[in-house]
Amino acid sequence: MLARPAKIVFLGCSLYLVAHRISIGQTLDRSEPSKATSSVIETIDWTNPSKSIKTQKDNRLAGEVLEKDQSNPARLKLDFTNNKIDSSETVCIARFDEPRITQKAYYVRGKVRYSRVSPSGYIEMLHHSENGQVYFSRTLDESGPMGKIVGDSAWREFTTPMFLQGEPGPKRIDMNLVIPGSGEIEIAALELVDGVDGLSFVNSTLSDAWWSDRTGGWIGGMFGVIFGCLGPLAGWLARRGQARGWVLGGLTATTAIGLVSIIACLIALAFRQPYGVWYPLALAGTLLTVLSLSGRVSFSKIYSQLELQRMNAIDS
Repeated sequence: MLARPAKIVFLGCSLYLVAHRISIGQTLDRSEPSKATSSVIETIDWTNPSKSIKTQKDNRLAGEVLEKDQSNPARLKLDFTNNKIDSSETVCIARFDEPRITQKAYYVRGKVRYSRVSPSGYIEMLHHSENGQVYFSRTLDESGPMGKIVGDSAWREFTTPMFLQGEPGPKRIDMNLVIPGSGEIEIAALELVDGVDGLSFVNSTLSDAWWSDRTGGWIGGMFGVIFGCLGPLAGWLARRGQARGWVLGGLTATTAIGLVSIIACLIALAFRQPYGVWYPLALAGTLLTVLSLSGRVSFSKIYSQLELQRMNAIDS
């Protein structure tokens, strides 16, 4: 039977793997963008009711369609203040059915304007593949076309790219708006673009990234598995009073690795690295530091108790 500290370490590593899988493992690798010419293959401008998703319980459109005027384009307005829209739900605002994607990458672009949004939200694109897998692209950066939605902003562009990397094209593409708090958001026409050759900020981000999303997912997953196996082993050794130096020294080393990961995460944020770079560093660093420190304290007590028992046995 595993010692309690080992169970805690094992549970923490399991949570790490689940969180890492949800947040990183399902994103497609973005390391090889297509070089072919991009083209707009479909547009949703809110004038066609069949293209706008009805998500409310009373079967109404989750928002109000505003017509074009002198200073604004035709747009969809969503008001999350005063519980006009349930902010606990992901609001699906549009859908592209069976899009004809012919290149290795594509993206959806549009313009958004918002006010009094707090806490931050984002626009999400879901790629539904033929085999049932779902991949996502979210506007979670601090700024730029993939910047998150927070506070106030005049009309700005947003983009949600997806790189297929040998996967088949999507069977369906859903565009969601996730606003966990309150605020007013207006979204202009959405364009589905086949190819990303004109998306310079994505190519620049990819070339400057320390690693791709898929690489980060594999590294994080392998690291979680290794640490998840070593945790129970450390507990087994501690309960038997064996390898004290190796167990406590190893936990000290993993604590140091966790702190280094947190520092690397802060550096990644300072250099505006993409989500697939800084998030695994933050997740691994936090869990490693917390679990290793708590494990070291607990295992030290176990070794001390066993040593005291042996001394008492000798004296008696």
